[in-house]
Amino acid sequence: MKSTPLVVLGIGASHVAAAEFAMSGRRKLMVRKFAQVTHRADSVPEAGWFERTAHALAEVARASRTGGPARIAIPGHLTLTKLVRTHSVALPRRGQVIEFEAAQAIPHPLADVVWEHQLVEDDGCTLELRFTAVRREAMERICQAVSDAGYRVSGALAPLDPLERALQWNYPEVTGPVLVADIGARTTTVAIIGPGGAQVRSLPVAGNTITMAIAADFQLDFAQADLLKLQSLSAERVEARMKRPAVRRAVDHFTAQLQVEITRSVTNHLRQAGTKPPAVLYLTGGGSLVAGLPEALAEKFQLRVERYDPLRKVEISPCARDAGVTAFTHRLAPLVGLARSAITDRVGATGLLPPVIRKEQAFRRRQPYWLGAAALLAWALLPPIRHYRQLAQATAAQTSAIQVQLQPLQEAANRNARHLAEIQATRDKIAVVRRLVEAKSNWTAFLADLEERLGEIEDGWLDELTLAPARPASPEWLLMLSGRLLDARNPGAKASPASRERARQLLGRLAGSPYVAAVTNERFENSQPGLLRFDFTLVVNPRHPL
Repeated sequence: MKSTPLVVLGIGASHVAAAEFAMSGRRKLMVRKFAQVTHRADSVPEAGWFERTAHALAEVARASRTGGPARIAIPGHLTLTKLVRTHSVALPRRGQVIEFEAAQAIPHPLADVVWEHQLVEDDGCTLELRFTAVRREAMERICQAVSDAGYRVSGALAPLDPLERALQWNYPEVTGPVLVADIGARTTTVAIIGPGGAQVRSLPVAGNTITMAIAADFQLDFAQADLLKLQSLSAERVEARMKRPAVRRAVDHFTAQLQVEITRSVTNHLRQAGTKPPAVLYLTGGGSLVAGLPEALAEKFQLRVERYDPLRKVEISPCARDAGVTAFTHRLAPLVGLARSAITDRVGATGLLPPVIRKEQAFRRRQPYWLGAAALLAWALLPPIRHYRQLAQATAAQTSAIQVQLQPLQEAANRNARHLAEIQATRDKIAVVRRLVEAKSNWTAFLADLEERLGEIEDGWLDELTLAPARPASPEWLLMLSGRLLDARNPGAKASPASRERARQLLGRLAGSPYVAAVTNERFENSQPGLLRFDFTLVVNPRHPL
């Protein structure tokens, strides 16, 4: 049976490694693909590290030909681990206590970090918690770089978890407490793993400690000092061997510092846990390759010191062997631990992932349920859909039969509609003729009415009468009248006010005519002796058109 491939990514301070694992037919873990890319070190911790890591991720994706879901090991220099002891409380209140202790232990606002906790011990009186936190911005940039390289982050583990999982897989016979020191470029992760759990401490003493000592001794920049360190420790060049004593001093200083820090870590653990001291120290990481380091630590601690073998219980495929996986065993412990966590954990470790990644994972986990619900809904709708489809087909057949029966009636209705339209057109023509006839008779009546109203005023006559539309294409018509009134009492003088009063009476009488809607534009002139000239406009009443 072919197992699902497990893709894991180990991200360090100066390297990126990618591996694809699978379970073999003998239920053993097998590394099928492997690739590693090393990028240059830098004395400034964050100077271009994310950019170099992103570039290295893209290279290992191409070299290993891996992709899809992947778990990542977070580098130690980005993580913060704190061990906290507090009073034990009941489970309903424990969440509030954990969040409060996290806010006290983590030196950043909780909104600015992604964090998780692990219960180390609960004896009913004391609650021991281990908090691990990473800056949210750093995790978002790492996840974005992983995504850009063609992977999808499915889980993220702090340094302790992969070391513990890998030890349980490769050394199942180990029962007592053991020390594991993962010596990287920037930090050394010291884990004390035993039956009662695991403790971890991140030390600032690492491979870069040797580089910085060499740079200070020879007045070199960091990159040159790092190259000299590698050449001297491997004795690749004569010039480097000439400077080997100085490099050896830097290595001895590093070893002494590491001894002090490991001693402090073990002492604190024994004082707090009250267990027996570790019986063996396993060294891993790039810094563990320093010549003479195991012997120096064994002499100092009086215990067995070994280089950790992460492939002790892991099979290697020919493809991975050709890729040089056996040459990088010092960097495989986190990868093996990540692969084992993917096998044993039913749900990915998401506590150290940014909220946006966790939401995406939750949505993907719910997708099968949504798809199943949609399939069930579609299946449940099939019988009613089939039923209503049959009803629709029967209704369509009945409609077609009725259409055949309605066709003669529809033709008759169309003929009736045409006849009605013709009748309406004839009626419209009749109405036009009727209006013309009425207008002809209205002129006679209007002129008779006008003559009568002039006669009531006496001594008046019309000189001009003109009919015109109020505006182009307007239904209103205007009648312009011009005439004169005789002032018989003052035949040799200008018209008197009495003549003007007679003219106004005439306007009032015309305004009362049924053929007039309004009187406008009145104008009077008395320049001729004995005569008063008048001009005005009548608005024709549309009810009695002319």
